[in-house]
Amino acid sequence: MKLFKLYRELGAGDGGGGKGDSMSIKVFHGLEDKEGRDLLIGDVIPADYKEKEYLKGIDSFDKLFQAHDNAQKLIGSRPAGIPGEGASDEDWAKFHSTTAPKEAKDYTLFETEFGKKTGRDEAFGDQMKDLFKAADVTQRQADILVKGYDKVSEGLHAKVAEANTARDKEFDTKIDAMYPDNREAAMKTAKDLMSANIPDELKPSLEGLSNEAMLLIMTTMNSVHDKYIKEDGIGGGGGGGGADAAGMRTEAMKIMQSEAYKDFRNPGYDDAQNKVKELYANIAKVEDAKK
Repeated sequence: MKLFKLYRELGAGDGGGGKGDSMSIKVFHGLEDKEGRDLLIGDVIPADYKEKEYLKGIDSFDKLFQAHDNAQKLIGSRPAGIPGEGASDEDWAKFHSTTAPKEAKDYTLFETEFGKKTGRDEAFGDQMKDLFKAADVTQRQADILVKGYDKVSEGLHAKVAEANTARDKEFDTKIDAMYPDNREAAMKTAKDLMSANIPDELKPSLEGLSNEAMLLIMTTMNSVHDKYIKEDGIGGGGGGGGADAAGMRTEAMKIMQSEAYKDFRNPGYDDAQNKVKELYANIAKVEDAKK
C-alpha cells in the first residue's frame, strides 16, 4: 500500500515529450488492487449499494468515512423537534399539538363488546376524553386505553357477579336451615313488615347488608310477628277477628310511613289520618272481643 504516487502527465505539446511536457503530483490514500493498480471509490462499493441515495456525492474515501462518522454521531441522539429531559410544558404542548386531537371533544371512544353490553355513561365518557386531552395522548393511544379499561372492568364485573351468586347461595342455605318447613312464609312476613315500617329513603341500604344482617332482620321480624301481631288471633273464638286485626295493624303501619300521613300539606293527609284512626279503632274492638 502506498501513501502517495507520482504521475507524469503529458501536456498538449509536440507529443514527443518536448516543451509541452508537464509534471504533476496527485496524492491518494494508496489503495491498490491485486495487480498493483490504484483503486477508485467506485471499485470498492458493492454493487447492491452503489445506487443508494445516501451514497450520492460520495466520490472519495474521505467523503465515505466522513459520512460514516456523521451517521455514528446521530445514533442514539434525540431527533430534532422532540423535547428532551428538562423540557418545559410549553415545549411538550407544542410537540403534542402535532399528534393529539386539538380538543377533548375530538376524541372518539373505541366501542368494545363489553361497552356495547353494559352501555357507556355519557358523562363518564366526557370525563375520559378530558383526561385524554390533559395527557395529550394520540387517538391510537386513547383506543388502547379504552380497550384496557374495559378489559379490567369486565374482569371486575365477573368477580362481583360470582361473589353475588355465592352470597345468594349461602343465604338460601341458611334460610333453609332456619325455616325448613315454612321458608316462603317466613320470607314474606319479613318482607311485608320491612316494607311497611322501613322509610323509603332507607330501603336502598338493605341491598348492601351482609347475609348475617339480613338473617338477623328476618328472624327479628318473624319473632315480632309471631309474638305481637299473630297473637291478635289467639283466644276464644276470635280466630277470624284476630287475623283481621293483624292485617289492619300492618296496613296502619304502612300508611303511617307514607308522605300523605306525615305531611299535613299533602292533599291526602286528612284521609290518611282518618284511615289510621279507623283501623286502630277496629283493632281495639277485636281485642276487646277477646277479653
